[in-house]
Amino acid sequence: MQVTRQPNTHRVLPFALVSVLGVIVLAIGVLCVDVPTAWTQANASSQDQTDPLAPVSADTTAVEVDVDAAFLKIVPEQQGAAEQIPPPPPAAATATDTITATGTAAIAGGHRATAAQPDAGPKSLVTWIERDAWSEVVGRAQAADRPILIDFYADWCRPCRQLDRRVYSDSVVAAKLADLVTYKVDVDMPDGIVLGEQFHVYSLPTVILCRPDGEEIDRFRGYRPPAKFLQLVADALAGRGTIEDLELKLLGRYYDPQLRLAVGLKYAERMDVAPARRYLGAALDRGDALPRPDQARALLALANLEYHAGNEDRAVALAHRVLRDYADDIDFKRTLRALARYQRERGDVEAMVDVYRQLAAIDPDDARALNDFAANAARTGVALDEATAAARRAVELSGHQPATMATLAEVYRQRGQYADAMKWIKRAVAADPHDLYLREKLTQIRAEAVGG
Repeated sequence: MQVTRQPNTHRVLPFALVSVLGVIVLAIGVLCVDVPTAWTQANASSQDQTDPLAPVSADTTAVEVDVDAAFLKIVPEQQGAAEQIPPPPPAAATATDTITATGTAAIAGGHRATAAQPDAGPKSLVTWIERDAWSEVVGRAQAADRPILIDFYADWCRPCRQLDRRVYSDSVVAAKLADLVTYKVDVDMPDGIVLGEQFHVYSLPTVILCRPDGEEIDRFRGYRPPAKFLQLVADALAGRGTIEDLELKLLGRYYDPQLRLAVGLKYAERMDVAPARRYLGAALDRGDALPRPDQARALLALANLEYHAGNEDRAVALAHRVLRDYADDIDFKRTLRALARYQRERGDVEAMVDVYRQLAAIDPDDARALNDFAANAARTGVALDEATAAARRAVELSGHQPATMATLAEVYRQRGQYADAMKWIKRAVAADPHDLYLREKLTQIRAEAVGG
C-alpha cells in the first residue's frame, strides 16, 4: 500500500515543528542527584534556562545512527536531531537494526569485521577507561566518589568519530570531564554487547551519565558540538530534566500532557517499555491539549517501543497512522524509513521495498534514498532492474562513495553479472582499503565468479 501525503487542515496552534524521535532537552528543575559541587558550579554558565516543557525546534546538531547503519558514510553530517538511520545496504553491514535485549548479540556477527578508516583530525584529549569491566569502573567511581560518563560507540559509526575529533579533542571539554570517570564502550566487543543490552542502547553514539554506584542519571544520543555537549552533561549531573526531576513535577501537575509526554519520552529512550507506554498513552489521552507535532512524536515513540519489544505488527500500524494523520507534522521521509524497518523485521518484503521505492521517488536526486532502495531490493532479490538503475544513480550522486559502489556490486552479484560486480567492489575497496567488510565482499564475489 502506497503512503501518500495529504494536506493537514486540523492544525490548531502554530507550534514549531519538532523532530519525530528527538531528545527533549529540559533545563530547569530540582536537584535530584548528588554530584561534585565544583563540577556543576563550573558549568553553570552553560546551562539552558528555557522552559523544558515548551515545544522545541529540531536540534540540527544532533547526529546519530542505528547500530548497523554504516551508510552514514554516504551522506555525512546531514542527519537531523535524534535520528534513527534506516537499515544499511548489504554491502555496508548485516547486523540487526538496533541493540535490543533479544538482538544485541547479532552485532558481533555484523560490524565486528567492519573497521572504517578513522577520520583525519585531532585526537581525543579525554582520558578514557576502555578495557576494564563495568564492575571495575563502578568500583573506581565509588572509591573516588565521582559520577560516570559512558560513551557507547563503534569504529564504523561516523557520528562517534565526530565526537572524538570535534568534542573530546576540545581542551575545555577534556578539562570538564576530568572530574568524571569516563568509560568508552565499543558495542562490537563482547563486553560492550553485554553492557549495551544492560543499558538498552540501540543507536550510536549514546552517552549515559551514571551515579558512582552505576545507576543511570540520564542519557543523550547523537553528535553534539562541544558547548551543547557540556550543557547536556551539566544538566544531567544537576538533575535537570531527568526522569526523577520530571516525575517530581508530575506530583503537582499530574494531568499536564506535555509533562506526561516528557516523562514518557525519557522512559522510551531507555527502552523501559511499561512506564513509557503508560506516560505516552496518558499524554495522548489528552490529545486535544497536546500540539499535533507532539501527538505524532508520542505515537512514533510508541511505534519504536513496540518494534523493539518484538511487536512489529503494532509498530507498522502506528507508523501508518502517523503517516496518514500527521503528514504535515513530521519528517515524512524519516518516518517512512522507520516504517520500512518495521516491515523488514515483520518479514513483509514487498511492502518494505515499496516504501523504499516511494522514498526514492520523493526526491530522484537523493543518493541515500536511491541507495536504500537498491540495497534492499538486492537483499530480497526483487525489482533488480530498477535496483540497478537506482544504484548507478546513487553512485554518481554520492561522488562514488565506497558504500554506494558496494551496493551496486551487490545488485550485479544478485543478477549473476560477476564481471560488473567485480569491477565495482574493487573500486569500493580501492576507495576504502581499511574496510574489512568490503575486502571480504570482494573475496566472496571473486569466489562466486570462479565457481560460476
